[in-house]
Amino acid sequence: MPTIPNEKTKIFGLNRIDKKQKILVVEGPIDSLFLKNAIATADSNLMVAEEFSDKNNLILIPDNEPRNNSIVNQIKKFINSGFSVCLFPENFPGKDINEAVIRGMTKPEIMRIIDQNTFSGLRAEIEFNRWKKV
Repeated sequence: MPTIPNEKTKIFGLNRIDKKQKILVVEGPIDSLFLKNAIATADSNLMVAEEFSDKNNLILIPDNEPRNNSIVNQIKKFINSGFSVCLFPENFPGKDINEAVIRGMTKPEIMRIIDQNTFSGLRAEIEFNRWKKV
C-alpha cells in the first residue's frame, strides 16, 4: 500500500521505489500510481525529492502547463539546478498523467513519451524555451 504524504516529507510512494533505478517525480499522488518507480511531492516543488535520492537519479515530471507562470518558473529552477526534466509535447492529452490516462493513453505510451521528452543541461534549456508559452 502506498504511503500517505506526511507533514515532514510530503513525499508519496517512497515505499514503492527502487533507489537503484531512475526515480520519476511527479506532483500528484494519483499520477505516480500510473508510473513505474515513481513518487509524488504533492506540490509543484519537485526538487524536494533530492532529499531522498541524488539528483542524477531523478527525472522531474512537472504538470504540462506551459502557460502557467508558476509552473514555468519552477521548471526553469529545475533546469538551472541541473535536474533532468520531462517536457510533454504539445499533443500530450492533458495537464498531467492522470488526465492522459482518463483520455485513453496507456502506461507504455506515457512512459515512451517521458523517455523521449526528458532533457537536461543545454538541451533542456532549448526545449524549455520551445515548450513554454508565457
